[in-house]
Amino acid sequence: MKVFVKGKVDLKKAMKKVLNEVTNDLFQEVRQLTPVDTGRAQNGWNIVRGSDTNIIRNAVPYIEPLDKGHSDQAPEGMTKPAIQRIQQYAKTGKYKPKKRGLFK
Repeated sequence: MKVFVKGKVDLKKAMKKVLNEVTNDLFQEVRQLTPVDTGRAQNGWNIVRGSDTNIIRNAVPYIEPLDKGHSDQAPEGMTKPAIQRIQQYAKTGKYKPKKRGLFK
């Protein structure tokens, strides 16, 4: 099998764009799914961006019970449904490099 690429492609830059888009979408989904009483848990989410890895985290002490479904507002938790939504986006082709304008 042969693969030909015309023009210059900065693969690392292209992959970083996809990584950041997936991270941003996952961040929005998990925040949206987080139960709200005072708003502390929902506002506790943040993104730590690295060169090859992004981390979405929440330091609120009760985030784990919430994520295990200990809230009527989110009986399925937040992270699992958020990841499932991102997987659905991926199946629709949302993160394909050509579709995102990464390769011209």
